[in-house]
Amino acid sequence: MFKHKNAYPVILVPGFTAYNTSTKIAKYLPAIGTTAGNAENIIKDMGLECYTAEFGFLSSVWDRTCELYAQIVGGTVDYGEAHSRKFGHARYGKTYEKPLIPDWGTLTPEGQIKKITLIAFGFGAPVARLLVTLLNNGSDEEKSYTNDAQLSGLFRGGYKNLVHCVTTVAGVNEGISAFQVLESKISKFQEYYVKLGIALEYLKIRSVLKNKSVYDLDAFSLTQHGFTFDLVGANEKNIPFLTYKFNDEQIKKYLDRRWDNVIAACGVNEMTKLNNRLISAENTYYLSIAGSVTKTFFNRVTIPTLKAGILFPISLLIGFYENYYEDKDIVSAKMHENDGFMNTEASLPPVNEAATLYKSPSRCNPGVWYQFPVEKKNALSFLGFLQRPDKYRNQIYDLVKIISNLETI
Repeated sequence: MFKHKNAYPVILVPGFTAYNTSTKIAKYLPAIGTTAGNAENIIKDMGLECYTAEFGFLSSVWDRTCELYAQIVGGTVDYGEAHSRKFGHARYGKTYEKPLIPDWGTLTPEGQIKKITLIAFGFGAPVARLLVTLLNNGSDEEKSYTNDAQLSGLFRGGYKNLVHCVTTVAGVNEGISAFQVLESKISKFQEYYVKLGIALEYLKIRSVLKNKSVYDLDAFSLTQHGFTFDLVGANEKNIPFLTYKFNDEQIKKYLDRRWDNVIAACGVNEMTKLNNRLISAENTYYLSIAGSVTKTFFNRVTIPTLKAGILFPISLLIGFYENYYEDKDIVSAKMHENDGFMNTEASLPPVNEAATLYKSPSRCNPGVWYQFPVEKKNALSFLGFLQRPDKYRNQIYDLVKIISNLETI
């Protein structure tokens, strides 16, 4: 095993892909690693425990955080009594019979607390950060609304030393403009995105049920939002979103819940609100990795380079998009630089938290963000897409080695 100061279990927190190694597609295209290999297996080969989390494709930051907690400790996802009533969806979700880290928070034979490391990609970044915040501070709203005997451990707070390090990779640490850009170019983009998410959720549930995992909803009432659709004479071999009629009223209600829908949650306004609630925990290290595949000319025109790859079109649109009308999120020219999907500025450490440049593990302190040099890579490259397997393996190895050599608190 490599030289290290600690060897905490690693949990990979995916973004919009939202699936883990239990699904069929992961055998051919893992959420983290994609065409370059499975990042989870790379880390296991280093001698560490490693797991990939899964989420509802349409789950918000809050809901994904509750889903992540349930996977780590086992049991049924509890979205919170106050939250579920406020946003009109089911309080309980999927049940995880086997916890990922059954001894999380217990003392090792050496007398140290067993912590976890979170490596979060894209939309997984705010999920990891909210998990740490709730573990530390809990939720006053949930505590005041819920009977103590029924309150999830996630909302109690007081767990201040359970996460060793949060690393965000091309993460949504501030609001991004990509969805707003696509909505400006594609009529009803948001509705199409939700329908795709419902279809993917249906396919995932069918795969999971074969593995005897349990959903507390029937196969045609999907996610905590209870999305339904009607059969229109299709057989099971056909693709769901081509053969089922969606409930447009449910989709509209989902999109109206800006704090609790995945599209709005990524925007500038909602991420600003979220960042005002998040903390940098004093016992947790924070690392940030960002990418850029654009060049700016005359301090105004931002054009993608060939590094953008298949993301060139969306990168080009992001590089020109601005909005100053108050009916939508304000997007200024400083958000033009991007990695093909994430605005580079949004993947840097949050603007309201202490941050500095990364130099070495020995010079890192908990509670402070450390930014690596911005890499000339697109968002998919960070996931291993079309990367050389040996180079990608080395990148994962180097990152995990740094995390494992941060001083143990």
